[in-house]
Amino acid sequence: PLSGLGEKGTAMDTIEPFWDETQERLERWWGNHLGDAEESPFLIITGFVCSTLAGRPTTLKRSGSDYSATIFAKILDASNVTFWKNVSGVYTADPRQVPEAFPVNSMTFDEAMELAYFGGQVLHPSAMVPCIEERIPVLVKNVFDPAHPGTRVYGRGDAFLRWEDQDDEVDENMPVKAITSI
Repeated sequence: PLSGLGEKGTAMDTIEPFWDETQERLERWWGNHLGDAEESPFLIITGFVCSTLAGRPTTLKRSGSDYSATIFAKILDASNVTFWKNVSGVYTADPRQVPEAFPVNSMTFDEAMELAYFGGQVLHPSAMVPCIEERIPVLVKNVFDPAHPGTRVYGRGDAFLRWEDQDDEVDENMPVKAITSI
Protein backbone atom coordinates (compact mmCIF):
# COMPACT_ATOMS: atom_id res chain seq x y z
CA PRO A 1 0.00 0.00 0.00
CA LEU A 2 1.04 3.59 -0.58
CA SER A 3 2.31 5.28 2.54
CA GLY A 4 2.93 8.84 1.45
CA LEU A 5 3.75 11.41 -1.16
CA GLY A 6 6.57 10.84 -3.59
CA GLU A 7 6.35 7.08 -3.59
CA LYS A 8 6.99 5.40 -6.96
CA GLY A 9 3.81 4.38 -8.73
CA THR A 10 3.07 1.38 -10.88
CA ALA A 11 5.23 0.96 -13.98
CA MET A 12 3.46 0.13 -17.21
CA ASP A 13 4.89 -0.68 -20.62
CA THR A 14 2.38 1.43 -22.52
CA ILE A 15 -0.05 4.03 -21.35
CA GLU A 16 -3.53 4.00 -22.82
CA PRO A 17 -5.90 6.52 -21.23
CA PHE A 18 -9.14 5.31 -19.73
CA TRP A 19 -11.11 7.60 -22.02
CA ASP A 20 -14.60 7.07 -20.60
CA GLU A 21 -13.47 7.30 -16.97
CA THR A 22 -11.36 10.39 -17.68
CA GLN A 23 -14.27 12.06 -19.51
CA GLU A 24 -16.66 11.30 -16.64
CA ARG A 25 -14.24 12.60 -14.00
CA LEU A 26 -13.58 15.79 -15.96
CA GLU A 27 -17.31 16.41 -16.47
CA ARG A 28 -17.94 15.86 -12.75
CA TRP A 29 -15.09 18.23 -11.80
CA TRP A 30 -16.27 20.82 -14.33
CA GLY A 31 -19.82 20.71 -12.97
CA ASN A 32 -18.67 21.00 -9.36
CA HIS A 33 -16.18 23.83 -9.94
CA LEU A 34 -17.33 25.75 -12.99
CA GLY A 35 -21.00 24.89 -13.40
CA ASP A 36 -22.51 26.70 -16.35
CA ALA A 37 -19.76 29.30 -16.81
CA GLU A 38 -20.70 31.68 -19.61
CA GLU A 39 -17.10 32.16 -20.72
CA SER A 40 -14.54 29.43 -21.26
CA PRO A 41 -12.19 29.50 -18.28
CA PHE A 42 -8.42 29.69 -18.48
CA LEU A 43 -7.25 26.49 -16.81
CA ILE A 44 -3.74 25.48 -15.83
CA ILE A 45 -3.57 21.70 -15.67
CA THR A 46 -0.53 19.76 -14.55
CA GLY A 47 0.63 16.90 -16.69
CA PHE A 48 2.79 13.79 -16.66
CA VAL A 49 1.25 12.21 -13.54
CA CYS A 50 -1.77 9.92 -13.77
CA SER A 51 -3.27 6.97 -11.93
CA THR A 52 -4.52 3.50 -12.62
CA LEU A 53 -8.23 2.72 -12.29
CA ALA A 54 -7.40 1.37 -8.83
CA GLY A 55 -6.00 4.79 -7.90
CA ARG A 56 -2.30 3.89 -7.90
CA PRO A 57 -0.14 6.77 -9.09
CA THR A 58 1.99 6.34 -12.18
CA THR A 59 3.31 8.54 -14.96
CA LEU A 60 2.60 8.98 -18.66
CA LYS A 61 6.30 8.28 -19.36
CA ARG A 62 8.48 10.24 -21.80
CA SER A 63 6.73 13.39 -23.08
CA GLY A 64 3.99 12.76 -20.54
CA SER A 65 3.26 16.46 -20.16
CA ASP A 66 2.68 16.78 -23.92
CA TYR A 67 0.59 13.61 -23.83
CA SER A 68 -1.50 15.10 -20.99
CA ALA A 69 -2.16 18.18 -23.14
CA THR A 70 -3.38 16.10 -26.09
CA ILE A 71 -5.51 13.88 -23.84
CA PHE A 72 -7.27 16.97 -22.48
CA ALA A 73 -7.51 18.43 -26.00
CA LYS A 74 -9.32 15.32 -27.21
CA ILE A 75 -11.68 15.21 -24.23
CA LEU A 76 -12.40 18.96 -24.34
CA ASP A 77 -12.80 19.00 -28.14
CA ALA A 78 -10.06 21.65 -28.46
CA SER A 79 -9.49 23.54 -31.68
CA ASN A 80 -5.70 23.09 -31.37
CA VAL A 81 -2.89 22.25 -28.96
CA THR A 82 0.19 24.41 -28.48
CA PHE A 83 3.38 22.83 -27.18
CA TRP A 84 5.64 25.49 -25.73
CA LYS A 85 9.25 24.42 -26.19
CA ASN A 86 12.68 26.06 -25.99
CA VAL A 87 12.96 26.12 -29.80
CA SER A 88 10.91 27.90 -32.48
CA GLY A 89 9.18 24.81 -33.82
CA VAL A 90 10.41 21.60 -35.41
CA TYR A 91 13.78 22.24 -37.04
CA THR A 92 15.31 20.87 -40.24
CA ALA A 93 18.04 19.32 -38.05
CA ASP A 94 19.25 19.52 -34.46
CA PRO A 95 20.18 23.22 -34.10
CA ARG A 96 22.78 22.29 -31.47
CA GLN A 97 24.57 20.16 -34.06
CA VAL A 98 23.73 22.06 -37.26
CA PRO A 99 23.91 25.85 -36.81
CA GLU A 100 22.25 26.39 -40.22
CA ALA A 101 19.12 24.47 -39.17
CA PHE A 102 15.86 26.39 -39.28
CA PRO A 103 12.25 25.76 -38.24
CA VAL A 104 9.86 24.03 -40.64
CA ASN A 105 6.59 25.94 -41.18
CA SER A 106 4.37 22.86 -41.36
CA MET A 107 4.47 19.09 -41.49
CA THR A 108 2.14 16.14 -41.24
CA PHE A 109 1.73 13.99 -38.16
CA ASP A 110 3.40 11.15 -40.08
CA GLU A 111 6.45 13.30 -40.80
CA ALA A 112 6.66 14.38 -37.16
CA MET A 113 6.36 10.78 -35.93
CA GLU A 114 9.03 9.62 -38.35
CA LEU A 115 11.39 12.31 -37.09
CA ALA A 116 10.70 11.23 -33.51
CA TYR A 117 11.27 7.57 -34.41
CA PHE A 118 14.69 8.43 -35.78
CA GLY A 119 15.76 10.56 -32.82
CA GLY A 120 13.99 13.90 -33.09
CA GLN A 121 13.40 15.25 -29.60
CA VAL A 122 10.67 17.88 -30.03
CA LEU A 123 7.57 15.67 -30.37
CA HIS A 124 6.82 12.16 -29.14
CA PRO A 125 4.53 9.89 -31.21
CA SER A 126 2.28 8.92 -28.29
CA ALA A 127 1.55 12.59 -27.61
CA MET A 128 0.27 13.03 -31.16
CA VAL A 129 -2.16 10.09 -31.23
CA PRO A 130 -5.16 11.84 -29.58
CA CYS A 131 -4.75 14.76 -32.00
CA ILE A 132 -4.58 12.43 -34.99
CA GLU A 133 -7.72 10.62 -33.81
CA GLU A 134 -9.66 13.90 -33.50
CA ARG A 135 -7.86 15.86 -36.25
CA ILE A 136 -6.64 18.52 -33.84
CA PRO A 137 -3.74 20.66 -35.13
CA VAL A 138 -0.59 20.81 -33.00
CA LEU A 139 1.43 24.01 -32.86
CA VAL A 140 5.05 23.89 -31.69
CA LYS A 141 6.12 27.32 -30.44
CA ASN A 142 8.99 28.90 -28.55
CA VAL A 143 8.30 29.98 -24.98
CA PHE A 144 11.14 32.51 -25.28
CA ASP A 145 9.91 33.92 -28.62
CA PRO A 146 6.09 33.65 -28.59
CA ALA A 147 5.73 35.91 -31.67
CA HIS A 148 7.52 33.32 -33.84
CA PRO A 149 4.95 31.29 -35.80
CA GLY A 150 6.63 27.96 -35.00
CA THR A 151 5.57 24.74 -36.73
CA ARG A 152 2.02 23.57 -37.45
CA VAL A 153 1.62 19.78 -37.40
CA TYR A 154 -1.53 18.51 -39.07
CA GLY A 155 -2.69 15.95 -41.61
CA ARG A 156 -1.39 12.62 -42.81
CA GLY A 157 1.45 11.85 -45.16
CA ASP A 158 0.43 8.96 -47.37
CA ALA A 159 -2.04 9.70 -50.17
CA PHE A 160 -4.58 7.12 -48.94
CA LEU A 161 -4.52 8.61 -45.42
CA ARG A 162 -4.74 12.30 -46.40
CA TRP A 163 -7.52 14.36 -44.89
CA GLU A 164 -9.73 16.47 -47.12
CA ASP A 165 -9.03 19.61 -45.05
CA GLN A 166 -5.26 19.36 -44.86
CA ASP A 167 -3.06 21.81 -46.73
CA ASP A 168 -1.11 19.95 -49.42
CA GLU A 169 1.06 22.91 -50.29
CA VAL A 170 4.46 21.63 -51.45
CA ASP A 171 7.54 23.80 -51.12
CA GLU A 172 9.58 23.03 -54.25
CA ASN A 173 12.64 24.65 -52.62
CA MET A 174 12.52 22.16 -49.77
CA PRO A 175 12.13 18.57 -51.02
CA VAL A 176 13.41 17.23 -47.67
CA LYS A 177 11.88 18.77 -44.56
CA ALA A 178 14.26 17.54 -41.90
CA ILE A 179 17.04 15.15 -41.04
CA THR A 180 17.98 13.41 -37.84
CA SER A 181 20.73 11.12 -36.65
CA ILE A 182 20.86 8.21 -34.27
